[in-house]
Amino acid sequence: MSNRIYKIIIVILLINILFLISLLFISDSVFNRKTDDKNSSSLTANSESYRSIELNFVGDIFLDRSIETFTKKFGFDFMLGRIKNQLSDADITFANLEGPASFLGTPYHNKPPIVTFRADPSMLLMLKYAGVDIVSLANNHANDHYADALIETMRMLDVLEIKSFGAGRYLYQARKPAIIKEKGYTLAFLGYAEPIWSVVQASDTEAGVVHLDKAVILEDIEYTKKFHQPDFLFISVHWGEEYIHYPRKKDIKLAHDLIDAGADFIIGHHPHVLQGVELYKKGVILYSLGNFLFDMHEVPKRESMIFKVKIIGNNVETLKVLPVMIDADRFFAYPADKEGSKKIIDNLSEYSMQFKTEIFNLNNVGFIKVNNIK
Repeated sequence: MSNRIYKIIIVILLINILFLISLLFISDSVFNRKTDDKNSSSLTANSESYRSIELNFVGDIFLDRSIETFTKKFGFDFMLGRIKNQLSDADITFANLEGPASFLGTPYHNKPPIVTFRADPSMLLMLKYAGVDIVSLANNHANDHYADALIETMRMLDVLEIKSFGAGRYLYQARKPAIIKEKGYTLAFLGYAEPIWSVVQASDTEAGVVHLDKAVILEDIEYTKKFHQPDFLFISVHWGEEYIHYPRKKDIKLAHDLIDAGADFIIGHHPHVLQGVELYKKGVILYSLGNFLFDMHEVPKRESMIFKVKIIGNNVETLKVLPVMIDADRFFAYPADKEGSKKIIDNLSEYSMQFKTEIFNLNNVGFIKVNNIK
């Protein structure tokens, strides 16, 4: 054979060798990619198990009357600076905002001026300063200066990037859940208020809140779970008797019904004093968080707490009570001292006794025994 034929044969052999090498490379690449996909799926499953989030819950934050006077005189830091770190150390911090903050509106007809609230809109900055992320507006003071004041309050909260719920320009908006997506979790919040005093339910034409109505709440739970599929559903309720440390039987029954329908946490306020904690099936019920920033003088109305929740994966792992006091003269909030902490934890244990909830005092922090929640 001529040299030319030999050269052609060699070229063909080289081409075949290169082709075989490329097949081996592609096969190995596909195998590795499939292995990586499996590892990725495994990592996703593991991350689902090891994700975690922390939440803080406090009761009524009031921005009018003496609170506004002392804030404008001494500043935000004076009112909440002593407790700011403990309030803002969670991923999400919740409060009940007791009343509008607006330049607009007129006082609610025939309601006594001393309990008809409206703060300066600048007072909302204190919520941002203190690390509050979300507030319920479903309470008996939201409409103290009618719709215009409530609407401006919601707009100012939007500007400050503080989520609000339980009220709206129209009823369908008031019933919509506030959705927070944080650290791999989807959290949903719904809010309702008992129809007393100036509690005006939103309508197709008027701004307001959502009345506390079991049938409505059950509809909203079903809608929220179907269309938002939250990992945890929180329901804020403005209910109960003022200054009473024990919930009414009908409130206990309603809380149980809401947990049975799919709620995970019931967050109560309105009594202005602390009430008990119940672990019902796989839910947590806080019947009243009391006041957190309010100008009331009596000791029970000044005993407060930050309720701290830690969730790991899909389970509630830790429930803690950080005792808080409100100053008797200038109404700033501060961590309770050793004696005050013991008193608050002991009192909360007493209020919770009917629910067989165990609360242990460890270094002036209350720890609630958690069993099989979620």
